[in-house]
Amino acid sequence: MSDAVAGLWGQLDLAGDLWEWNLDTWYGYSSSCTDCVTLGTGSDGLIGGGAFDNGTSGLLPPTREAAPAAVRSYTEGVRCSRAP
Repeated sequence: MSDAVAGLWGQLDLAGDLWEWNLDTWYGYSSSCTDCVTLGTGSDGLIGGGAFDNGTSGLLPPTREAAPAAVRSYTEGVRCSRAP
């Protein structure tokens, strides 16, 4: 039996597949915001979650990096989602 805890929509084991592109532009963390989006004019997008080639410390959900929006990589992808 697994000790895994499912997310709000039943998702499990999402870490380590691909870096995921986010709607946000690159910014610093803000602790005063829940479910916010930061839309800016910067050239760097926000990718999160880590990819299969990261070490274990890079596979945690809060892991984020800036990435140039014009550059593509085999370690970056998207996750389809829907509004609740």
